[in-house]
Amino acid sequence: MIMAIGSVGLICLIVAFTLVDIGKLKPSDRVYNFLNFIGSLALILYSLDLGAYIFVILESFWAVISLFEIIIPHNSRKE
Repeated sequence: MIMAIGSVGLICLIVAFTLVDIGKLKPSDRVYNFLNFIGSLALILYSLDLGAYIFVILESFWAVISLFEIIIPHNSRKE
């Protein structure tokens, strides 16, 4: 089961990156940030199960930044 969760997380991140890379999404799009958030959460669970705590830290930052972008989009923040 944990392998499936990790696989879903990896797929979410790869799909998000690929869609931005080919121009189908922008980094500011909510879909992009949602995919990153879900992917990060899944990889946090996977990394915890493996005991790979350095990746838990990395994915936690990724999840927080993605969630922040979902709640307060970059283009709506005052400069």
